[in-house]
Amino acid sequence: MDEAAWKFFKNFYYSREQPSIAHSYQVLKQAAVLNTWKIPSLSSLKRKMAREVPKTEEVYRRGGKYALSQMYPSQVRTVAMLEAMEWINGDGYQHNVWVRFPDGEVKRPKTWLWQDVRTRKILAARTDKSENTDVIRLSLLDVISRYGLPKHLTIDNTRAAANKKMTGGVKTRYRYPVNENEVKGIIPALGIELHWTSIQFGKGRGQAKPIERAFSHGGLGDYVDKHLLLRNAYAGANAYEKPDYDGKNGSEQPADYDTFILALEQGIQQWNNVANRLTEICAGQMSYAQAFERDWAVAEKRPVTESQMRLLLTLHEEVSLKQNGTFHLNAGKIGSNKNRYEALELIGSMHKRVVVRYDPANLHDKVWVYALTGEYLGEAQITEKAGFGDQMKGREYNNALRNWTKHTVKTIEQRMKAEEMELESYVPSPEFDEQFMEIIPDPISQPSRAIEVEYEEVIEHNAIRLMKREAEIEEDVDEELSVFDIALANQTKLKITE
Repeated sequence: MDEAAWKFFKNFYYSREQPSIAHSYQVLKQAAVLNTWKIPSLSSLKRKMAREVPKTEEVYRRGGKYALSQMYPSQVRTVAMLEAMEWINGDGYQHNVWVRFPDGEVKRPKTWLWQDVRTRKILAARTDKSENTDVIRLSLLDVISRYGLPKHLTIDNTRAAANKKMTGGVKTRYRYPVNENEVKGIIPALGIELHWTSIQFGKGRGQAKPIERAFSHGGLGDYVDKHLLLRNAYAGANAYEKPDYDGKNGSEQPADYDTFILALEQGIQQWNNVANRLTEICAGQMSYAQAFERDWAVAEKRPVTESQMRLLLTLHEEVSLKQNGTFHLNAGKIGSNKNRYEALELIGSMHKRVVVRYDPANLHDKVWVYALTGEYLGEAQITEKAGFGDQMKGREYNNALRNWTKHTVKTIEQRMKAEEMELESYVPSPEFDEQFMEIIPDPISQPSRAIEVEYEEVIEHNAIRLMKREAEIEEDVDEELSVFDIALANQTKLKITE
């Protein structure tokens, strides 16, 4: 085979477009005719390729770096040092079944599942039309309310899982801008250490999570999607595996939402209870559920507190707090109309920005206000706009205003009284200074001299002129009287008058 023909073939076949060997050989034959190359048969060419082109080169040139990295031996990890519920991992699974949701829409549902890393038991699952924050939050609530808090948690860096409401404050999020002062998300606020699956050559390594095994062949796709309750609603694993329901597909015979939820629960239970699992912990002798029950009985428990449960039950929003203790939430707004809340305890508060936690399913109930540092500040109630002429609402407002003012004044006066008593105990006794300055006699004033201007007639030739002449005169000036002399004189005059 000519060297030029060999180079031509390699450059065409070993490319990212991944042409077939048959098509590449046809192109080679056409080029050989034009360039008078000598080329072997297709079978001889295949043997030459196997001899001279390493498999790694073939994979890289046709598939790229990521495809080449898949040839590298996978890392084997042990979970023997972990306890049950010490480390959990989660991911979303797109079901291959058509379901009619309560609002009438027919879609393929997506379920978020949490799994114990040590024993591989699926701990909880929640389903919705898409993978979203509420599904992840509520499924995590199911896990923690049953088994307590895990120490570690692993998820993918997806838009739904890595959003700020769940992972705010995590510096290694690599999704959305990371602000130094951003509010802590639910996961870090619960004290759970968050781990991301790694990114290799532009693609995530989702297979690093144990729960991915549950999504492969023979996993939940069989136990849930092909459940007896979901017959005639199966959508197929891909476009080439759609079942033929007498010329129809599953979307025309969808399963009811309640039926799907029942099939999901039963399918997960069956998956957890399959005996003789070949994992490190089960060792071919136990099911996932049996291994978890055994290890959970001796594991360290981390019970959840009331405030931590509140974090899971609510979402949060950072808002501006006014001096009158009111604020607005974007959650639940319609157009430009936002819900207004008031927290009487925060009137005059020093906090300019606060974090408000709320139940997205009940925005008209109370909400909870926290400082940016995480300190709990108090509750707030939603307020309603009153009609312009509504006298009853006016009376209710006035009564509330008077009660608040009365209570606030009473509290402040009690504090003032306590502070005054405390202040009096620290006031020093007064000391009087009996030393006085020496009184000196008044100075003797000298008589002042006045200047008097006189005019003298002077005859010059046949005219008379007045000439100015200054003369000093003495004025008798009374001696300046002191304050004591004036007071004495006034007293004497008063006695004479009487």
